[in-house]
Amino acid sequence: MIDNGKLEKLERRLRPMRAAMKRRNKRFSKLGKAAARVAIAKDVIAQVGRRKLRPAEGHYLAIQDHFLRDVVTEISGRQFQDVVLGARECRVCALGALFTTAVMVRDQWTIRQVGAYRSYIGDADIAVDRDHMVAYLKPWFSARQLALIESAFEMRLMDGGLKDRIPEEDFVAAIVFGRAHRSNRSRMMAIMRNIIENDGTFRPAPSSRSLDESERSSRVPI
Repeated sequence: MIDNGKLEKLERRLRPMRAAMKRRNKRFSKLGKAAARVAIAKDVIAQVGRRKLRPAEGHYLAIQDHFLRDVVTEISGRQFQDVVLGARECRVCALGALFTTAVMVRDQWTIRQVGAYRSYIGDADIAVDRDHMVAYLKPWFSARQLALIESAFEMRLMDGGLKDRIPEEDFVAAIVFGRAHRSNRSRMMAIMRNIIENDGTFRPAPSSRSLDESERSSRVPI
């Protein structure tokens, strides 16, 4: 059962945020695809710096908030942007970071449309699966780019079903890139800076090595 008092408190907190987001949405909608990818990557860096996003291996997007969990389960027609803005912190992998930031600058999909659900894994109350994230990011990021970005952050093969369509050396380059940065935070920042420096495309430097067995075993985030 939704606590109406908490819902009104959330509404008051969201009003100024929504106004700011509306202005950003308008600016973002005018960007071309590459410029939009750069803008999203820059915003990921900013949100990590503000501790809104906490880089974490093994999670696409996890939010710990009992009240917002009730909002997700009982008001599925509400904009998912409200959930993201209302959350104190979002634990995310690289794909989750791109998705969460895109949601903040492009108010388009409802809770139902993004497939947000009540999580029973660990201490997460709300989660979103990979397929919905990829669908949301499709206007800007190719499936190939997202697979390489995921592989870099998780430091292992995360092929997104594209293993036979992407050369192994591209995955190797992504994994080697990721392993050069030991912490989740520094690795995510490096990936986003690479996207910015290459005009919206993740381009890790080529590597002459091949995948080892630990890198071939894909570990699926939750």
